[in-house]
Amino acid sequence: MGQGADATAVAFAEMASTDVKGTLFGVGIDPNLLTASMRAVVSGVNRLYGKAGRSAQEAFFAPILATAEV
Repeated sequence: MGQGADATAVAFAEMASTDVKGTLFGVGIDPNLLTASMRAVVSGVNRLYGKAGRSAQEAFFAPILATAEV
């Protein structure tokens, strides 16, 4: 998307989980390729989290919550 200094990187990340049927894609757009890639991963994880069931969502945050309670 664009050329030279005006270029924009677009990254796609395919995600799969045992808690979600099929695969989902995350997309990231940024002038920096590394940042676009990280945005794609975060986007994909957010989509998986949103499609996952309640028990899977709770299990996702369990390690973080356990650390916070200490």
